[in-house]
Amino acid sequence: MGVIEKLNKEVFPDPSTRPSYITVYCTHIARATELAMAGGFYGYTINYHNHDGYLLVGPLARTIGDGYTPMEVRRREDNVRYLSDLLLKVPGLKGRQVSEQASMFRRVRRLVIDSIIGPLTVKYECLIGEIFDSMEKIIDARELLTEASRVVNRFDENLSYFNLEKTLIYTVINKSSHRSTMFNMCVY
Repeated sequence: MGVIEKLNKEVFPDPSTRPSYITVYCTHIARATELAMAGGFYGYTINYHNHDGYLLVGPLARTIGDGYTPMEVRRREDNVRYLSDLLLKVPGLKGRQVSEQASMFRRVRRLVIDSIIGPLTVKYECLIGEIFDSMEKIIDARELLTEASRVVNRFDENLSYFNLEKTLIYTVINKSSHRSTMFNMCVY
C-alpha cells in the first residue's frame, strides 16, 4: 500500500505543493475483450460492465509523517470534502461516503481474496470459477485462506476466516467465467 508515500517522496517532496489524496473504492467493472488482450496487448474495448456497481468515497488519505500542520489538515479535509461531494452527486456512480476504517476493511479484504484467487488461477491455469473443481485446489485455497486470515485478523477481527471464506466463495461464484488479473499478466 505504499503508493502515497512513494508519490510524496519521488514526485511531491514539498508538503506545501502536494495534492490532497482521497481513498476511493470502485465496484464498477469494465473488461477488455479477449481479442484486445491477445498477445499481451490490453485494448480499451469493453465487453462487460457492472451497472450495479457503486463508488465508495473515503476521507482524506494521510500517511505517518506527512508533514501537515493541524491547520493544513483542516484545509485539505475541506478540499477533499468538496471533491467527495461532487463524486457523490454523480448519479451513474452511485456514490456512498465511507469512513477510513470501512475503506481500509474493503481494500484489505479485496487484497486477501486476490492473493488467493490469483496464485491459484496461475498455478492451475484456470478460470476463477474452476479453483474449487478438485480437492487439490480446494486444499490449496483453504491453506492460503488460513494463512491470510491469521495475518489480517490481527488488524481487524471482522476479517476472520469465516467472513473471508464467504467473500471468497461469493467472488468465485460471481466471477466464475473470468480470468484473474494475475492470470492475465502471467499466463495469458
